[in-house]
Amino acid sequence: ALAVKADNASLREAADAAGVVLLAVRPEARWEQVATLAHAALDEPPDTDPPDGGDLFSLAQTTALLTGGGVSIEDTANRMLAYSRTSGADETDELRRLSILGRQGPEEYMARLRDWGVLHRLRTTTDVVAVEERPDLGIRRRLAVGVHAGGRPLGTIWVQEGRQPFAERAEEVLLGAARVAALHLVRRRTRLPAEATLNREIVAGLLTGAIAARTAAAQLGLDAARPVVVVGYAIPPPVPDESAQELARTEFANLVSVYAAARHSHAQVASLDGRLYVVLSAPPAESVVLTWAREIAAAAHAHLGVAVRGAVGDPAPRLSRAG
Repeated sequence: ALAVKADNASLREAADAAGVVLLAVRPEARWEQVATLAHAALDEPPDTDPPDGGDLFSLAQTTALLTGGGVSIEDTANRMLAYSRTSGADETDELRRLSILGRQGPEEYMARLRDWGVLHRLRTTTDVVAVEERPDLGIRRRLAVGVHAGGRPLGTIWVQEGRQPFAERAEEVLLGAARVAALHLVRRRTRLPAEATLNREIVAGLLTGAIAARTAAAQLGLDAARPVVVVGYAIPPPVPDESAQELARTEFANLVSVYAAARHSHAQVASLDGRLYVVLSAPPAESVVLTWAREIAAAAHAHLGVAVRGAVGDPAPRLSRAG
């Protein structure tokens, strides 16, 4: 592909003849911004497991339709993750235009929002925050809401007013959008590398009997003839908040993975039916495994603030009896 700021018929014809995709870039865009945008698009993995409602761009567009404004979704570093389409250039103010071009809120504007206390309120509350119009700064009226999971800030949704006022129930819509966005942002933050995801799927298949022990052993580098012990954990849901619960499970899974790998070189971890399982091939004495299991539960309470229930299964003589 070729990105150009000059667009004319002869250039398009030459590109078509050469089989090259031609990208038109707005004259005011800086090339480093264009490069950043291209790299972000190429480097960002697809959202393979989005919650109901589609991806973040779909969420932004839906929220824009329901609020009557231009929507953008940012992470906690004010990096642009998604934004809605606008019907014309006069619908977009300077702050939104620069944020989309640079894929991040301009520091000059972010500093003012910080001074006004807007960013602090978005990080510390789940309330909808109004930012009044400032024509002298090129800022139109805005509504914003922080995206949170388990009391932790994950990002922000901004809605900029266009030529028409916001819809009557815009604030209510924005609160709903923040709850949906929380699931997206939790899954973006906790997405595992492909190999780790595959290993966990293999272990889950081993425990359910969907994958043969010999196949699992070959994939995971285990000896199918060695004895195994399975340790299981459950995290009681603290609140009826799906995004907070998913974040707690993922963080606990990461804690268990690190702790188990430090104590046992062949420990394998998998999630299954809302529970977390650790498979230990050629395990140490039962008393040692019990001590490890208690230490993991204590670490989860101390570092993550979650109370887990655990159980240690009877030793199985070989991997095929682990399920």
